[in-house]
Amino acid sequence: RLLHGFTADEAMMHLQAMAVTKNLKAAKMCVDLLKSAIHNGTHNHGYDPRRLVVKRAFVSPAKTAGLKYPIYHARGRTGMGTKGRCHITIELEHYPADKPLPRPKIRVVWSRPEDRYAMKRPELMPQGGWKQWKRERRGNSEEVMAYWDRVKEWRNHQRKLKLVQK
Repeated sequence: RLLHGFTADEAMMHLQAMAVTKNLKAAKMCVDLLKSAIHNGTHNHGYDPRRLVVKRAFVSPAKTAGLKYPIYHARGRTGMGTKGRCHITIELEHYPADKPLPRPKIRVVWSRPEDRYAMKRPELMPQGGWKQWKRERRGNSEEVMAYWDRVKEWRNHQRKLKLVQK
């Protein structure tokens, strides 16, 4: 879902950045797969690589059981473990020169709800910025407690607005 709607070049940049910064093995595999898909589109069909857009990208489980290996338990017993396999599919769509390229919706994956509120409402953040905030949120400093009070007030305000709209 992170690649849907991006041009092939933009998707390649995103995947390469994820492969380097987060050291993701799956991103490295997707880079190779996307290169192959671009090459197939240009070589087999004669499409312009700058006009290729990611239509769909998904992962599906493989029908095979995958790699089997022994798992060792206590008292000399063993069991069988299986490492799953999957198929990665990336579909590209060619847009002709007279048709404008679509602009993708940028999706941001959030890991913590407090990050979501802080990014939506930067005025709720403490004065020192992200690094100081991360250091201080482990403790109970007055500024961090005041931040959470402001977040709670904002959440309650949002809930009241939803109730009024219903």
